[in-house]
Amino acid sequence: MVDILDRAAPLRWEAPWARWRTRRAAAAASAAPASRAVTSALAGLDGSRWHVLTDVELPEPPDSRRLLESDRTRVEHVVVGPAGVLVMGSRNWNSAIRTAQGVLRQDGARRERDLAEASRSAAVVRDAYGIDEDVPVIGVLCFVPPAMVTGWIGEVLLCATGDVVAVLDRLARRLDRDEVDALAARLGPGAAATTTEDAAGAAGTRAAAVGTTPVLQVVEGQAGA
Repeated sequence: MVDILDRAAPLRWEAPWARWRTRRAAAAASAAPASRAVTSALAGLDGSRWHVLTDVELPEPPDSRRLLESDRTRVEHVVVGPAGVLVMGSRNWNSAIRTAQGVLRQDGARRERDLAEASRSAAVVRDAYGIDEDVPVIGVLCFVPPAMVTGWIGEVLLCATGDVVAVLDRLARRLDRDEVDALAARLGPGAAATTTEDAAGAAGTRAAAVGTTPVLQVVEGQAGA
């Protein structure tokens, strides 16, 4: 009779956190070029008003179940500024993008999963850092050209690298400078504000943003709705 248990080999247990890291690392590698494009675009933000964190590894939140549901251990960008906290993911879709009646489509296919991921990422960042409910935490999808779409679908903000600076600057102000600085410090030592030199080097991004025509008109203050 064969023993179905191999008693010579101990059972191997791998922490869920380790499995999440492996899956997310593979996904991050494929998204790296788009993420770098967003990083470059965010350098155009006014460093006296905005703090930009890149490739943020999240602390384990008290509610591990929510983390499991989100499959998130890191996010590409977290931007802290007068509008609140913006949790940004990049998308490099080399095909037609349309928005209509609250639906995002790529080549005609509905992309609810991407919107849901943006919303979950914002929720996980709020949980992981214990951000107060009165501080807006906004999920953002930032598209790399040739995709150009700007506006809101539900609670998710859509923008492109060419207009991300203009879009963020048009959002309603919810925090003063002291609140922004304190919140950025809570999120980690990597939350250094973009420098004046960075902003000057990205002047072309600002100029390009002025000439873009959004598919969806950004409504100031909708982030807090």
